Amino acid sequence: MLEVSRFSDDILLICLISLFIAVQFFMCFKIKNVFIRLIPTALTFAATTVLFIMIYASEGWDSIGYLVLTLYCALLLGGCAFAWLLFALIKLIKKLIKRQ
Repeated sequence: MLEVSRFSDDILLICLISLFIAVQFFMCFKIKNVFIRLIPTALTFAATTVLFIMIYASEGWDSIGYLVLTLYCALLLGGCAFAWLLFALIKLIKKLIKRQ
């Protein structure tokens, strides 16, 4: 039987969050259209919302699985929010430096 350690799950989650931060951060700086910038955030928000609804719509042990998936999607959404926060902070610093 194939055993997957908890360590590999953590590394996978860290890699996914890092990937979402990198993609969102890249899109914030390179793409000018705001709606296209919001695609990763909107997709993860939609997935988190659907999975959250499925927690209450399902019965039995399925709801625990949906809870875990909701938490993973919420962490990815947090990664997107972190990238937007960095983007806003860098823009603010550039604006303050340009003003002086």
